[in-house]
Amino acid sequence: MVEADNATRPLQLGARRRSLIAGLCVVLTVAGCARTQDGDTAGGGAPRTPPGGTAAALPPYVTDSIKLSPLPNFAVGAFGSLWVTLGNGTVAAIDPSKSEVVKEYRVGGKPGPIVSGFGSLWVADGGTGRLTRIDPRNGKVIARIRIPGGAYGLAVGFGSVWTAGVQWQGLAKVDPRTNKVTARHPADGNDIAVGFGSVWVTGDSDVTRLSPHDLSVESHVKTRTSVHSLGVGSGSVWASSGDGGDYVYRVDPKRNALAATIKTDAASFPDRVAFSPGAVWVGEFQSGKVLDIDPKQSAIVRRLPAGDGSAVVTVAFGSLWVVNFYSNSVWRISLPLKD
Repeated sequence: MVEADNATRPLQLGARRRSLIAGLCVVLTVAGCARTQDGDTAGGGAPRTPPGGTAAALPPYVTDSIKLSPLPNFAVGAFGSLWVTLGNGTVAAIDPSKSEVVKEYRVGGKPGPIVSGFGSLWVADGGTGRLTRIDPRNGKVIARIRIPGGAYGLAVGFGSVWTAGVQWQGLAKVDPRTNKVTARHPADGNDIAVGFGSVWVTGDSDVTRLSPHDLSVESHVKTRTSVHSLGVGSGSVWASSGDGGDYVYRVDPKRNALAATIKTDAASFPDRVAFSPGAVWVGEFQSGKVLDIDPKQSAIVRRLPAGDGSAVVTVAFGSLWVVNFYSNSVWRISLPLKD
């Protein structure tokens, strides 16, 4: 993630993040951060630490802040842990009972999105163009699957693993039985989601719905801007615009049409979407906030300050987890959120 600009998350970035990644590329390469063997334990035991080092620095709704470095990126809750990809080519496991990092596995490359499925962890690499399958019990690499041009979007469903490319502008269908790509399809965007009997892909000015069987196009749902990230929950498909604009879109899968267009903060870079009962959560990368959207109203009801670079949000183990890319931390917020 830190060795090449197109491997960082988000991938369509402003000058601030591009220059930071470029500098880190040189530093980390010289330091030899990726010299251990794939699958070997690279460390662990990182303490939970509030930003600034004092409990008073934490907002009242944050129950824990877990220090992770460098550049925590994507996260998924699975196999009893919260797994977070890091900028030094490792995946860290957080024990939710302790809110502490208990182990780190080196996977190499530039790990980005991570999902679980078929008894494994799957990590997409935005720079080297591969999808890595990992055994969560010991961190051993089970397979490395070549994805042309790198991978950004990642999802599991319909008996397959789905990944959307970065530079080659397409998606690939991976069979977990053979660990091979079985189908490809051109696409304009770089994120992917599954649900309501279909595969959904971001686009320059729409969300495209595909058949999971033959990858034929079932519909195009037009949006006001380009779409950066996707999520499925609360009876809808939700899309955020990233740096393409300041919007979150709600797609009605029954009508294949927009059900709502929600204006976010100016120049906020709305990004990843997560779901809990009665709430839709969207991380804003540039503003450092998390949006609490009421799906009944399709409206923002709260804006939670959440750290520097809080693009990735995920719900697991009764909590909302916010990955703070620049602050090198993961914030834990217990759910439901108290007023």
